[in-house]
Amino acid sequence: MKSDKIIIFYSFFVSLVLTVVGVLSAKNASQLINGMIFLPLVFYFGINIFHFPAKTVKTVPIRRPRPVPEKPVETVEPRTLVPM
Repeated sequence: MKSDKIIIFYSFFVSLVLTVVGVLSAKNASQLINGMIFLPLVFYFGINIFHFPAKTVKTVPIRRPRPVPEKPVETVEPRTLVPM
């Protein structure tokens, strides 16, 4: 677990440095676009480092009606009604 955090911090720092250096050293528009190629990685690792907890939504439990038990149907065989 600790090594995962170190790798994420390192990746964030490297991608941030590459993006900042690329943007600051750009002399025209195409170099500026090429300098921002690592910007999505900066956002990804930044979100992983500064994990903002999501707002929790209160859930209301659904109350379902209890099923009504069916009365057992009495079956009578015809032989029991008339003695043979």
